[in-house]
Amino acid sequence: MRDDNTPTISELLDDPIIIAVMQRDGVSKNDLSSLMAAMRDRIHNPVDRLAA
Repeated sequence: MRDDNTPTISELLDDPIIIAVMQRDGVSKNDLSSLMAAMRDRIHNPVDRLAA
């Protein structure tokens, strides 16, 4: 847990309720981690979508 009592992403993904919802929705921890990594990369390396 962080100093402001906000759980980390890792802690959230280990929560039994989150795990149950993800299983119900057919989403794995790996799927979500891959999505978050892709979004992080997009945020840090924006592409000008108007140029083409």
